[in-house]
Amino acid sequence: MKKQSHGITDEQFHDLATKLDGFSGSDLSGYVKEACMQPLRKTKEAIYFKEVRDPSDGSMKWQACSSNAPGAQKKSIMDIGGQNLIPPEVEYMDFLTALEKARKSVGEADLKKHAQFTKEFGMEG
Repeated sequence: MKKQSHGITDEQFHDLATKLDGFSGSDLSGYVKEACMQPLRKTKEAIYFKEVRDPSDGSMKWQACSSNAPGAQKKSIMDIGGQNLIPPEVEYMDFLTALEKARKSVGEADLKKHAQFTKEFGMEG
């Protein structure tokens, strides 16, 4: 998430980590990708947008927002055009939404087997 624009605090990351027990590295990768897709889905479904400055080039672009956000205007993404859109930052709620769809693939039996292997052969195997 270091390269992804987000508004998630360290405390929120810690809270999410506590909810991910039993998730493999592959499970986590899919989960994070799903969470990062949420701003694109919000943009696709939005009917209100506000003008924001694009941090990459300083130009003004449009970003999905709520109807009561300062500067919110009722628009269609078809009126704006894809080249003039910036998705909102990934937020904590995006991760919670993605968690509803996420599935873990590591079961209790797998964890016991791994613990036994580590006990017998050490971390290096």
